[in-house]
Order: sequence, then C-alpha cells, then structure tokens
Amino acid sequence: MEKNLKTGKIIAFIRETKHLKLKEMTGGSFSESQLAKFEKGETEITVGKLFTVLENSNVYLDEFQNLYNDYEQSDEYNFRHKLAVAYAQKKHR
Repeated sequence: MEKNLKTGKIIAFIRETKHLKLKEMTGGSFSESQLAKFEKGETEITVGKLFTVLENSNVYLDEFQNLYNDYEQSDEYNFRHKLAVAYAQKKHR
C-alpha cells in the first residue's frame, strides 16, 4: 500500500496544483469518493482509472513518472546525480 499512498499523494498534488475538482479528474468514469480515498492511500484504483485521471488532468505518463521518481529520490540517485555533475564540471575545465 506504500506505493499506492505515494501515487495518491502525487495525484492529489496534480489536482491541487491545477485547481481541479475530483469530478473533473474522474470525468464521471468512477466515483469521486474512490479517488479521494486513493489520494489518502485508503484504497487502490486500476491502471485504467489512473490513466483516466492523468488524461483528464492533461498530464502525460512521462510527466507523472518524473513526479513519481523525484517525489522521493533515493540515496543512490542523489549519489549518481552528484557524480554526474562533478564529472561534467571537471570535463569543462
């Protein structure tokens, strides 16, 4: 359920950032209460419903993936990023 909570929080962030209502996000395809519960991590939604939410909020899958991956960066990711920056700086000297 931890991944679902993270996904739900991202969906809530998208909705709040774009000032959308639950009804706009679901597009009538499923209940607003189910989406609200998903945002809180209390329930799950199908992949099809996730795609509906993304489509109705005008968010491409790759944009969602970027939010998902950057939402909580791993220590390994941070290390690789710092290494790449240091390498690039050394290369340009």
